Amino acid sequence: MRLIGVALTNFRSFAQETRIEFDPFTVLIGRNDAGKSSVFDALDIFFNDAPIEHDDCSVQNTQTEVRISCIFDCVPSRLIIDEQYPTTLQGEYLLRADGKLEIVKLYNCAAVKGKHSNTFAIALHPSTTGVDDLLGLKITELRARAQQRQVDLTQSNQAIKAQLRLAIWSQTDDLSLNTREVSLTKESGKEVWEQLQMHFPVYALFKSDRTSTDQDAEAQDPLKGAIKEAVRRREVELNGVIAGVRQELERVVSRTVDKIREMNPDLASQLHPEIKNKNWDSLFTVTLTGEDQIPINKRGSGTRRLVLLNFFRAKAEEDSSVRDAGIIYAIEEPETSQHPNHQIMLLDAFLELVAQDRCQIMVTTHTPTLARRVNRHALRLITARDGAPLVEKGTDDSTLQKIRDTLGVLPDHDIKAFFGVEGKHDINFMRRISRILAAV
Repeated sequence: MRLIGVALTNFRSFAQETRIEFDPFTVLIGRNDAGKSSVFDALDIFFNDAPIEHDDCSVQNTQTEVRISCIFDCVPSRLIIDEQYPTTLQGEYLLRADGKLEIVKLYNCAAVKGKHSNTFAIALHPSTTGVDDLLGLKITELRARAQQRQVDLTQSNQAIKAQLRLAIWSQTDDLSLNTREVSLTKESGKEVWEQLQMHFPVYALFKSDRTSTDQDAEAQDPLKGAIKEAVRRREVELNGVIAGVRQELERVVSRTVDKIREMNPDLASQLHPEIKNKNWDSLFTVTLTGEDQIPINKRGSGTRRLVLLNFFRAKAEEDSSVRDAGIIYAIEEPETSQHPNHQIMLLDAFLELVAQDRCQIMVTTHTPTLARRVNRHALRLITARDGAPLVEKGTDDSTLQKIRDTLGVLPDHDIKAFFGVEGKHDINFMRRISRILAAV
């Protein structure tokens, strides 16, 4: 499944529903507090159940319900939800009219700590009374509904809910298909949701203000995983070591108790030796050093961030392989602490990763270097209009001009000379002399 859009309602600055489209590589541009990080945080809440709080509600209204909607294409060709019987999202009427899958998660943020309250699909679904609620019915209720509607079930397996629904829908003259909310919290709807989560891409968020050391979670998790895997492979051998050590300790403890018994039998009778050992993987810690033996923690911030970013990628790819799903890398300001040459190298690496079918990357940036080197189709400008966020695509020429104004002067690598002046009078002089020379 590939994420192609998100819609936010009542989340931070997004008081009214705001939709943002995503490409395989997407660059979010905007001034500070425009809402770029909020988009990434909302996706983290949707995919990873990151915490949501009352303060995440928009201050522009009094509502306490936050709505995060994700739109996908490349949906699974089939799902197994009823007694190992395969069905499809299209067959269950869970896709939009355009064939895309839209999943909405609602959050109740009335209390300090918000909580997930509902999940549903926006789909072209039957609305005729009696056939509009089949995904939420138990199998006995489906049989009763079929009998009530005089549905012929001779060709259907009445032990499989999907076949009962299919029979009822196929023998209804007018389903009155309409775009509506379809609950994914009960019975087959809940089973569909559980299966869909297995197909969701892994969402990995790398924030710009995180600490950049080799003890960061993204750096340590892959290394800790490697330690656990190494211990697992030598489990039999290590268990033998533990047994030998335990046997030796028991022998020493037994001799000690015997000696105590010679001096104080009552004390010896109260002693019961307990031997505990730690997990093998807890005995190892890992830090990174270069060829000069300087720890990464002592290197420059750009180097630390670059190393951490790749640990972040390693962890995300490991999670993706376990789930057999794609990956979304959401990276805030990858240019942070990076030399301009490294910024270009990072961008080239991102574009190469995107060339892989299972990888999607979205970044925020404040640098013209990155923005000018990507296809304009990938650019999204977030600004404010009447106090509300406005999202514009880089395909519009007017948007490109706004992007230039937002990021500042784009560097021109064809320039032959650079002049530094002290004030506006010098600027006026340079403009006039330039016109004179151009006319010669």
